[in-house]
Amino acid sequence: MDNNTTQLALSELHSCHLYLDRIYQGLNEFTDIGHLPLVKKINVQLIDDLREFFSGQILQISSAVKEDDFSPGAVRDFLHHSLRFMETAIQLRMWSDEEMTSLISNFMNRIYLSAQELHQVLEDYTHLEIQLPRPIILDSHLEEGEKVPLFYLDPEKLTTIGEHKESSITSIDGRREKQYRQLISKGHKYMVSKKYEKATEAFQSAQNYDDSAEVMTLIAWSFSLRGKMEKAKSFCLQAIQKDPNYGPPYNDLGNYLLQEGHGEEALKWFELAKKCSHYQNREYPYINAGRVYLSKREFKKAFEEFSKALSIAPNHQELHQTINRLKKTIEKSERKQQTAKNHLFPTDGPPPPPIF
Repeated sequence: MDNNTTQLALSELHSCHLYLDRIYQGLNEFTDIGHLPLVKKINVQLIDDLREFFSGQILQISSAVKEDDFSPGAVRDFLHHSLRFMETAIQLRMWSDEEMTSLISNFMNRIYLSAQELHQVLEDYTHLEIQLPRPIILDSHLEEGEKVPLFYLDPEKLTTIGEHKESSITSIDGRREKQYRQLISKGHKYMVSKKYEKATEAFQSAQNYDDSAEVMTLIAWSFSLRGKMEKAKSFCLQAIQKDPNYGPPYNDLGNYLLQEGHGEEALKWFELAKKCSHYQNREYPYINAGRVYLSKREFKKAFEEFSKALSIAPNHQELHQTINRLKKTIEKSERKQQTAKNHLFPTDGPPPPPIF
């Protein structure tokens, strides 16, 4: 299999993997749905199909599913191992070109058949918005009366497109990056115009091209402005797991907790955000920590946080104004404390009478 076809196959496997993750995340979120007899039947059939598929190959995949456990979590683990195995097989070129093309198509078509059925169940029983895959060369078919299309891979199409120069790895990666950035930009425009649901859709579409910590954080942001705080916090945690050195989800999670009145817990996340190496707007967690201390009327600590933020972003005019107001507040508070102290313990005149 030539290099172009290999990269196309890996790209389609990646898109398939992300789609399955979204479906099984939905099934895990709605546990009653995930354990319906229909869902179990689909999962059993999928696992049986894949075991049959792998039984004829040189290397066997170790099953992550126990004989009596077809829960969404267990099946998701099995699919994760299966997809990783296929990615490795493609990269190592374990089979001939003709065999590899046939095997990849067979493997993905089995998975997409079950994915369509599971997605349809979620459509019927929940209000979840499961984003469809954004493949490069997959075809799809939607029967009359169906809500979810069936995706499938034509082996001849995989080979034919892979042979053309425009299908090179640079071209594929470039197209994916371009689509990703266009959708991110589109989502930001929706956010500015306060079309938050549209923004969520755009960011989730971008996630199909790059399942990055950045886009997860943006999805969280859009959910927060729709009042769906639990979803927002969940996506922040996913972003942190994806890239522990990416600062924005720590800061945003702290911000959502602060909005809910959990100032002390929020401070912990702001402190973690400060330590992240990958963070463009490093002043944000300091500003938000300052907000926490302001709410607690701990003005000196708030002043320290805002001052650190200003050292990072010296042209931030609002920070200058906030710090100036805080200086006046602290000076006024100190004058009041000194006046009260002088009243209780005057510096001139006779000493105060004993209190006992």
